Amino acid sequence: MPNRNHFNPRYRMSNVYSTKKVEKTYGATDGGAGISESKQKELALRFLPIVKNELSRLKMRIPSFLDSDDLYGVALTAMMRSLQKWSQESDHTFGVYLRKRVRGALLDELRRLDVFTRSARKKAKEYDEVVGKLEQKLKRTATEADIRKEMSLTKKEFEDLMEVLRPVTFLSIDAPLSHEENGDQLAEVLDDPVECNAREQVEMKDQVSVIRERISSLPQDQQRVLHLYYFKELRLAEIAEVFSVTESRICQLHTQAIRSLKIAVSRAN
Repeated sequence: MPNRNHFNPRYRMSNVYSTKKVEKTYGATDGGAGISESKQKELALRFLPIVKNELSRLKMRIPSFLDSDDLYGVALTAMMRSLQKWSQESDHTFGVYLRKRVRGALLDELRRLDVFTRSARKKAKEYDEVVGKLEQKLKRTATEADIRKEMSLTKKEFEDLMEVLRPVTFLSIDAPLSHEENGDQLAEVLDDPVECNAREQVEMKDQVSVIRERISSLPQDQQRVLHLYYFKELRLAEIAEVFSVTESRICQLHTQAIRSLKIAVSRAN
């Protein structure tokens, strides 16, 4: 099993370097009224592994060309602001709250950098429409071979398309499942199967049912990627090792699976 503490040499930093990064980031925030400065720094260092782990796991969802150090700084800033704003009366534990804040901050940064280009969003929409119509014709979930044939794409052209759709898939997975702005996200449903079970008894029942049914109809390799990533919480490099393929191939399978889930949810809505 690969080292679970790192996915990129740029993250193999000493404790001293981590401390300096936290202190530098703390200096850029406003300082919390309810927690002393020293206590905030202490808590920041304690929860730093959560930030590193979230960044490591998000590697599968973010464009490969982005600078890791820049994203690390964004995540640290989100952590410090989380320490200032989180209340013990919150409905979530700090760990859950922190993950949501880090994910949201990274999504805002990707929007700011305009990685969700108009061209990529257009291609994602066209892809979803083609696959949706194809599945209506086939009366089943479309496979990669089905989609490539329908779109007249070579294997290389399809792989290139998946790379283009990768950042748009990040946007899709963190968007509300319903038309409500503050609705539940696909990422939350996949990340927390226990929470999903509870939701099945209330308003999320139909959407969770659609997602589970869709997952069960996906090709086995896509099902395994989702299972290892969201439920076993393996990182990209670890999943690639399990499959004995490249990380790029795992990203392609993940992108296909998430777009397939999005198509199913959109159809149900």
